[in-house]
Amino acid sequence: MKKTWYAAAALGVLLMCASCGNILLRDPRLYNTSDTQQKASLPAPDISEAQQRLFADCEDNKDKLFPAANFDSWLLKVSFDKDNIPEYKFFEPEDGRKWQLTQSKTSEYQFNASNDGNTSTTVLGDEILEIKINPMRVFQYRGMNPLVSTKSGYNKLPEMERFYFYRFTGNAGVSLDNYLAAVDTYSKFLFVYGKIDADTAKEVLGKYIPEDYDAVELFDEGNGKRPFYEYDPIGYVASDGKVMLYGEYYTAMTGEGGAVDFFPYIIKDGARDVARREEGGAGRSPYLVVP
Repeated sequence: MKKTWYAAAALGVLLMCASCGNILLRDPRLYNTSDTQQKASLPAPDISEAQQRLFADCEDNKDKLFPAANFDSWLLKVSFDKDNIPEYKFFEPEDGRKWQLTQSKTSEYQFNASNDGNTSTTVLGDEILEIKINPMRVFQYRGMNPLVSTKSGYNKLPEMERFYFYRFTGNAGVSLDNYLAAVDTYSKFLFVYGKIDADTAKEVLGKYIPEDYDAVELFDEGNGKRPFYEYDPIGYVASDGKVMLYGEYYTAMTGEGGAVDFFPYIIKDGARDVARREEGGAGRSPYLVVP
């Protein structure tokens, strides 16, 4: 009983603190799409003839598993476990909600997810707490990477149109603004497109809260700088909307540095085939040209 009381009291203090200073429950970032996130200016990626064929192959099969257009109506649920690993689920709303276009320049859509039961799990002593993310808004950017300038050649590339980028803002005791993942609506694979700025992440109750993100294209982690879609996908979307994450992604997210230091990877191995949409199907991107 004392442990439960302690956890509840600590959570109450956290929530009271969250109503002050820079982390107000009324934080305008929860409702306002304008933010101070620095946008990278990137040229259009060079696409070789071989890579053009890979893009064409996915386009030819874009509705093979299920219609790519499903992502225009499916909304997204997202919760986080104690290791900050996301749990995603796309769903068809039954209450009349739809993606609302809020900024045509950035192709930004959003919906109110405050009552969808999204949570963030944290460990406090011996207690595991599920904190509701409420209020919450989920954003979708169609064919437009929100971490890259709209004026750059990168976001004008026709091949980008198949990618939908997701982000959310909300409050779970502290204000949250998370850039999540990009879905390839054609192949149904999931890619990481943003890198957390570890220097600005803040620790709250044992979890690091991201403050800033950068486009992964700005970094060379040993494979050279490259577009996000050339990295190995972290999972895929099934026909029922459930997102299946590969085991190697869980391993990377719970390793040294955890979610804050996570960066997408390319595992180069002679037997590394293109990823498959099945359990244990981790592999390379369908857009990575290999010798």
